[in-house]
Amino acid sequence: DNYEKIYNGMSISQVESILGEGESNASSSYDLGEYGGNISSEVMTWQSGMTVISITFSNGKVMAKAQSGF
Repeated sequence: DNYEKIYNGMSISQVESILGEGESNASSSYDLGEYGGNISSEVMTWQSGMTVISITFSNGKVMAKAQSGF
């Protein structure tokens, strides 16, 4: 199962090499100034039949994942 191959810290390109091209559903970017720099986040989804995989990326790295609709 490809979902199990995804783990925190992977890059978007690493995930897409496993799951194929994803669809970006939401993205945001925050500038925390001189102390924090920029933080960007993006939620991407992959759908195959009734199964949907949703992955949240923070600064281009996997932060969380979820699967539904087995």
